[in-house]
Amino acid sequence: MSDINLIGLPYQFGRRSDDHGYQMARGPEVLLGPDAVPEAFDSAFGPTESVWLDDLDDAKSSDAGGRPLSPGDQMVRQLVQNNGLSAAVRQAKSRGLFPVVAAGGCNSSIGTVGGLDDPALGMIWLDAHHDAETPETSPDGLFEGMPVSVIAGRCWKRWSERIDGFHVMPEHHIMQVGLHDLSFVDPRDREFRGIGHLVDPVAMRGSTFEKTFAEALTALRRHVDRVYVHVDADVIDASYMRGNLHAATGGPSPDQVRWAVERAAGELRIEALSLTSYDVAVDPSAPAVLVPLLTDLARSALKSRA
Repeated sequence: MSDINLIGLPYQFGRRSDDHGYQMARGPEVLLGPDAVPEAFDSAFGPTESVWLDDLDDAKSSDAGGRPLSPGDQMVRQLVQNNGLSAAVRQAKSRGLFPVVAAGGCNSSIGTVGGLDDPALGMIWLDAHHDAETPETSPDGLFEGMPVSVIAGRCWKRWSERIDGFHVMPEHHIMQVGLHDLSFVDPRDREFRGIGHLVDPVAMRGSTFEKTFAEALTALRRHVDRVYVHVDADVIDASYMRGNLHAATGGPSPDQVRWAVERAAGELRIEALSLTSYDVAVDPSAPAVLVPLLTDLARSALKSRA
């Protein structure tokens, strides 16, 4: 058996349906299909267990320790789903397995952080967007644009307290990579680039991706020795593949993402890895990039734990 536990969370905006125009909830179904990541992982690492979290559609009376929840509400659904993911990650960790999560949306990162239950944890966030809005700064209230702010304790504090094992992460424990699509950013907020140590177009002016990443990693290492690595499919430059409707040019190549995670794994222990937000309707050929990429990232992560 391998030392990895694959975990699938097939939800986007708290739902599995595609009637909202996105099909990111189907991303985990494709990526964790038997001839995709599981086959690649079985070949690379030996037989790999998978957990499929598809029974978290809404609140039940037993959720949140018996405290009342309101079925039907988007934030309640996402609370239930993040608590389910937290439990799965915690279970994998307790068995000495490395959690690799495929999820429909980036807010799943909150549940992954909860499952790791580590107040000293850091995070490397690879994404075309900083996802660090708050209800006060977001022009449309999109929760998918807020998970980094939630993790950093900038918003939704009472909500995140109800996720088992969740600890607010100090901002100097966070490193963000990519952030090259500004189409969602309100022009009034252009000076805010993200949270923590940044590897973005501004930081890379007059330099290279590799040098800027290495400098940010050195700064992160002053504060943490273990991290969660989050990869949004749209971090990859759109000239290579389109992870979703919001993929853009100006991001790292797949090989640069490989290099970055391998470099991080050489200096920090990676506690969990996730790949999120692949929209199957936008680029059906993307698994040809994403499956070998996730396999290589998992290989680097396992080396960090040896």
